[in-house]
Amino acid sequence: MSISEDLPEEGCQLIFQAEHPFTGKRIDIKIPLDSKRVLRGSLIHKLSARSRIRELEEQSSNNNKGGNVEQEVTRLALNNNLMSTYTSFVAVHQPKGENMSK
Repeated sequence: MSISEDLPEEGCQLIFQAEHPFTGKRIDIKIPLDSKRVLRGSLIHKLSARSRIRELEEQSSNNNKGGNVEQEVTRLALNNNLMSTYTSFVAVHQPKGENMSK
């Protein structure tokens, strides 16, 4: 049996659970997922890369070691289309019919 047979086409969800440290009030946040997107790996890989980038950025700010950390963060961010300390997004308006290769 493959993984794709185990997951339903619809109805998958990611659930975040948290509890307030003083009041004990619990909150559940449910995020619907597209099982095909999860299987392709884009969602899980992006979450994993985002987590690793955060760890590396924290490590870099604590130790002031920039060289290898900057390269690794940049690589992860570019490969997964994520924003980081060393990468960003730029919006470009392209009017209809104009060629961007100019």
